Amino acid sequence: MRIEQIEQLIEIVKCGSIGKAAQKLYVQQPNLSTMLKSIEDEFHQPLFYRTPNGVRLTPFGKDFMAFAEPYYKQYKLLKEIGENGSGSPVEEFNVCSHHMTIARWVFSELCTVYSDRPLRMRMANVSFEDIPQSVASHQFDIGILGLVKNQSRLHLKIFSSLGLEFIHLGNAPFSAIVADCHPFIRDHIRSVSLDMCKMYPFVLYRPMEVYLRALESYQRLINHRTLIDVPDYVLAQDIMRQGKAFSVGPLKYLYNSRYQSQGATLVELPFEDRSAELCFGYIKRRNETLSEIGQEYVSLLASMFAHP
Repeated sequence: MRIEQIEQLIEIVKCGSIGKAAQKLYVQQPNLSTMLKSIEDEFHQPLFYRTPNGVRLTPFGKDFMAFAEPYYKQYKLLKEIGENGSGSPVEEFNVCSHHMTIARWVFSELCTVYSDRPLRMRMANVSFEDIPQSVASHQFDIGILGLVKNQSRLHLKIFSSLGLEFIHLGNAPFSAIVADCHPFIRDHIRSVSLDMCKMYPFVLYRPMEVYLRALESYQRLINHRTLIDVPDYVLAQDIMRQGKAFSVGPLKYLYNSRYQSQGATLVELPFEDRSAELCFGYIKRRNETLSEIGQEYVSLLASMFAHP
């Protein structure tokens, strides 16, 4: 399969029609149909459903494009660099995380350290499920994430199958997170159970859902009597500051005072059931040495995990 064939497939997906894609690509429709059939024959699977209204990807077609499109984008980028670049290549560092506040603050400090030299740096929030493939396909140099401890063996096998390795940075148990004006604090409660929490509104910080679903005892929180579903930690902590709402997670990596907006005072109350624990770390491509910038980033990250 050739690069130009991937480009043609991308255009077919965009147009939803082989005929329209042929017009945009300035090729004959029969030639485009022949190209598509040759690829489907090569992989022994149809890439598209043909309908009277056009075409749409089959499940295999979706998987195929998920791998093919990033490689095409990388090819285009390399070609652009080769055609337009001059002098020494500019250093790059790309990191993604599963909505982890500590990862963003480390990135901010890194930008300060390297502010006086030419480079390109990128930080992105990526879903937990997409981080491994994003690193394996060279979209990012490293990915920061947390693993539910009792399920980490399965994820490590997945990482290994993609040519990745997981570097462990630290562990943190699940806790109830409340404001210092919450009734739990006023009543001098030192630890809580899920049953004690059920009378208070639960703030679901959306990125935590993947971990809650992996823990049988915590899944019921997703169907809590009073559920407040929010997309980011800033809104979550604003709601908790009101007094009675609570959330869950490792406070020191999500809402630690070092990373809270001014005026936020959140407190961590351990659950009586201490079995739920997250393992935090980063994944990188196996046997690949990180750049100087990457090494500096993980060094800062390790320091913050050690002294949050």
